[in-house]
Amino acid sequence: MGVKELLAKLNRLGDSGYHSVPMNLVMADNSGDIGYIMLANFPNRKDKTPFIGNRVLDGTTSAYDWEGLLPISKMP
Repeated sequence: MGVKELLAKLNRLGDSGYHSVPMNLVMADNSGDIGYIMLANFPNRKDKTPFIGNRVLDGTTSAYDWEGLLPISKMP
């Protein structure tokens, strides 16, 4: 299996989010393709403000609640 096929398979498996321990996955194949993906549980928040995870949020409102986990295809 090549890098492109492995990334496509991970994207299909992780449509509802990644549910395991965080890990860095580095891969290469005989075709010369190199890939990297950081797998972790990233929350999908209602509020899509960039960099929202770097500060304390108001817990008295549901505006910042999670709507589940980001799919693998949307991970950084």
